[in-house]
Amino acid sequence: MADTSKLQRVTDYILADLSNRFSVELTQRKVKVGTNGIQKKFSGVSKDASILVHVCHHSGLTKGGNIPVGKLNGLYSKCYLMEKAHAKK
Repeated sequence: MADTSKLQRVTDYILADLSNRFSVELTQRKVKVGTNGIQKKFSGVSKDASILVHVCHHSGLTKGGNIPVGKLNGLYSKCYLMEKAHAKK
């Protein structure tokens, strides 16, 4: 299994920086998405859920030099969920 402790430190750093910039505390938690009561977890959420953050870790092109289509589709999916959560930012 991969050691993701360094990635978690990067995520923590990003959330701390964004928390300072927006003057709010951002913590990882689940937020209601849509009208059916479904909840999804985001990397950073303000207390009133008006700000959502998703931190993505990947290194760009694949080893073969191709665009990582699966990872991009995952990002589009997360953006769609963020839009359905009705956050302001």
